[in-house]
Amino acid sequence: MQTLTFLSAGLFLWWAVAAPYLTFEGPFLGLREANGYIATWLSLIVSTKLLIGNVTQAKVIFGKVTNKMTADAAGAAFALLVASVVVLLSTVHYAHNRELFEQSDLDGEEIFSFIVSSLSIVICLVMIFLGHKIPPSKLKIVGATVTIMWIAACSVLTFFGPFISADNGYFGCIASLLCAMYLFNAYSAAGEANV
Repeated sequence: MQTLTFLSAGLFLWWAVAAPYLTFEGPFLGLREANGYIATWLSLIVSTKLLIGNVTQAKVIFGKVTNKMTADAAGAAFALLVASVVVLLSTVHYAHNRELFEQSDLDGEEIFSFIVSSLSIVICLVMIFLGHKIPPSKLKIVGATVTIMWIAACSVLTFFGPFISADNGYFGCIASLLCAMYLFNAYSAAGEANV
């Protein structure tokens, strides 16, 4: 069992570092290298699931979160947190690349991306760690607000820029929207169960 614990932790650490590096810096920069790109992110997802399932400390941490919220809402909040971090990192990466080519002025879309992803990260952290103190009816409103926020972000960022090509930012936006919708649904179901 101890071998599985070390293997799970090692794989998670490996892919937590490798996935962002391989998909932001190369060689898997989007769907031009689809197999490597998708395999890299799936490896991170699977290693995260393996970590939560096999490492006692990860079980305890995730268990505390799921005791405070429904399991569906906890998973959706965590996934939204990760997707929002990917969008934030993509925005910073995109802005850094513009700077390298001496296009220093940020577009409104880049600023919007930074604001939405940062706000989403803060909201997810509040829901994960303080969600048990918030009434279900308020959590449903927060879920609806986050969903509307990501509908607007996906509409702007994937149609007008900066994420118009299939890369981390594009998929991060889509994943954030889907996770926000799932979170809203989980809070709606939990709110109805508590009535």
